[in-house]
Amino acid sequence: MAKIRVADLIAQILVEQGVTDVFMLTGGGAMHLNDALGRAKGLRKVFTHHEQSAAMAAESYGRMSGRLAAVNVTTGPGGVNALNGVYGAYTDSVGMVVVSGQVKRETIAANYDPALRQLGDQEVDIISMVRGITKYAVSLDDPADARRVTERAIWLARRGRPGPVWIDVPIDVQGALVEADALEGFDPDAARDRAGEAANTACEEGALTGAALDDEVAALLAEFCAAERPIVLAGAGVRLSGTHQAFLDFVHRLGAPVVTGWNAHDAIPNTDDLFVGRPGTIGDRAGNFAVQTADYVLVLGSRLNIRQVSYNWQSFARNARVAMVEIDAAELRKPTLTVHRPIHAE
Repeated sequence: MAKIRVADLIAQILVEQGVTDVFMLTGGGAMHLNDALGRAKGLRKVFTHHEQSAAMAAESYGRMSGRLAAVNVTTGPGGVNALNGVYGAYTDSVGMVVVSGQVKRETIAANYDPALRQLGDQEVDIISMVRGITKYAVSLDDPADARRVTERAIWLARRGRPGPVWIDVPIDVQGALVEADALEGFDPDAARDRAGEAANTACEEGALTGAALDDEVAALLAEFCAAERPIVLAGAGVRLSGTHQAFLDFVHRLGAPVVTGWNAHDAIPNTDDLFVGRPGTIGDRAGNFAVQTADYVLVLGSRLNIRQVSYNWQSFARNARVAMVEIDAAELRKPTLTVHRPIHAE
């Protein structure tokens, strides 16, 4: 059975999983990854002058296309430079797969006692840094785990509430030869440990489906239609979820006024008769007035962050019942919101 480099296998899996674009900046700590991604057929390579640009480009690509992009950076400052773009994608629910280079396992400081600040050239414990701003962050220390880890990362980046994932690959693992067909893959239906996953990914699970969801939606619509001054507040999630056209069809059938979140100006055209304005601290008077005088607010695709509900969040939609459809159950329970009908669903 022919063997291939781990780096080539990672590139191959990205292509197999429908990733077509990678944003990258080359570096010695990622040389095998650079080479494999550069040679991979089916991947369009976009080279940037700074890693922050690569991550932000991947985020913009995800927003505009609805597709998952890859990011490739080198060890140390290469990974650190990408953090700002990755964090933006994390808070705004945009998926991306970051694959970084790392020093060889023999020179990783954490493998020794006493702990050193740094051992390898340009070494940084990037996984500790990104764990709080990614859905999944792991160091690929065993070549035999390459297929399972990569497939799992891509699945998590897309599942539920999308977000960035990060795989850090030591350079000796990048160049290690493996029998690709013999490696264990990732089965999303099988029981799995949570190693590397952010704790809040569990909040995406247990969403309503089927008859239970139908019952909740029926009750919500009955309340909405009985209201005298109902409005719909639309966020970026109506695009990220791939339901933008369905959203437009829905609000036009309802004939309900629509306000849009600060991150969702394109959810409905400004020229649409249903468009009212944009509420929030960086919104407009019409949008805020509509929310504050409504008696029912249906929130779709918005997590209602501080800028959306204002610093005086206790007064947000003060005369209204609020219904909120959200895939992340934690967002429905946060202390800055009072949601009368929370619906945990996509």
